[in-house]
Amino acid sequence: MKSIITASDLTLRFGDIARPFLLTEEAERLLRRCVDETFDLETIAKAVPTRSFKVCSPLLI
Repeated sequence: MKSIITASDLTLRFGDIARPFLLTEEAERLLRRCVDETFDLETIAKAVPTRSFKVCSPLLI
């Protein structure tokens, strides 16, 4: 270690680590919104195998 680690250093490092997860979450929300606006629940249910289908309330975004 060559210097003191500051709160700013930790914040920048956390941002570097968290960024891919935040981008993935944003992509998933946008994809869900597109699917919800394009297809009704019945159409989605028909496209998913019955054993893996779980009815969830739409996300409020």
